[in-house]
Amino acid sequence: MLLQSDDGILMKTLKHGITCENCACDFDFVFKALSADELKKIARHKHTRTYQKGEVLFYEGMEPFGVYCIATGAVKLYKTDQNGSQTILRIVKKGSLLELRALLARQNNSSTGEVLEDGEICFIDKKTIVSMIEKNQNLFFDVTKNLCAQLGDYEDKIHSLAKDSVRERLARLLLDLAKNFTKKKKNKNIIEINLSREEMAQLIGTATETLIRFLSEFKRDRLVAINGRKIEILDEQKLHALAGNLPAIY
Repeated sequence: MLLQSDDGILMKTLKHGITCENCACDFDFVFKALSADELKKIARHKHTRTYQKGEVLFYEGMEPFGVYCIATGAVKLYKTDQNGSQTILRIVKKGSLLELRALLARQNNSSTGEVLEDGEICFIDKKTIVSMIEKNQNLFFDVTKNLCAQLGDYEDKIHSLAKDSVRERLARLLLDLAKNFTKKKKNKNIIEINLSREEMAQLIGTATETLIRFLSEFKRDRLVAINGRKIEILDEQKLHALAGNLPAIY
């Protein structure tokens, strides 16, 4: 779909007519420094398409040719060992830029990005994004701030995996999923993300059987209600107490 802007520029738009200037993503973390003209420049150079669950955006070890921006949906980042087993590093939601660290470091991707929920994702080529970062000091600082925040999150996760119990890590995971992927339905806080028990276990560094056991305990204690892969948060206050009110672990 194309949209005619005031200055005659034809801008590629998303399915629902969203441009870079009024995208539903939260651009506060990186793109807040961009002017209207700079957002139009991104619009001229980006390519947008709808991805289905299971499609791979990029592979571990592959050279990055640009960055992906999630407009809707979610993506999981994971590493694969020599036996083909996956370890999920984190789940990224709308507004996130993917491959930026590898691109700026001139390294190959350290993980694989796979679509976890159907959604629209934009691709911005390397030349465009690097040029804008080089020319805009505020954007440079915002990008640096974002990458430093990601590093801090990974440090928190390493500390949590080393020191916290599975019960604490699971409580924190549920709270973070509820924060980022909850849809209120008839005053119910239901986590709306299609994660398998194995994927949840990978996110907190435990065995699938252990995660299932603790989920059953949470259900027994009326902290959550479970219907298949859908989890409803029943007692957020008690989950916070279990989690110790620490930062998210992915």
